[in-house]
Amino acid sequence: MALLSDESLTELLPRAVAWAFKQERDILQQGSILNEFRSQMARKAGVKEPKRIRFRLVSEIRFPEEEDLRLAARALGLNGCAEALTLGYGICFAKNTGMTRR
Repeated sequence: MALLSDESLTELLPRAVAWAFKQERDILQQGSILNEFRSQMARKAGVKEPKRIRFRLVSEIRFPEEEDLRLAARALGLNGCAEALTLGYGICFAKNTGMTRR
């Protein structure tokens, strides 16, 4: 796995954080609240306020469109084939995975 230089991280990190906050905001605005089963699971996992969580089903988990951010994500082990992505209180699930059954 290729390592990112300090210079690259310094340049990419603010944009990556901005992308993550935008994704979370979109999920929180368009997502659904957790049902009772999922709320109980969240509590068992240590979530103190499950009512704040929103989840959204999507056809696929999308990573940043900017090529340098996508390449950096891959360098850090995010291959773009994720079944779910958690960003703050937003959770994005890819459809047709076992994670969407309940």
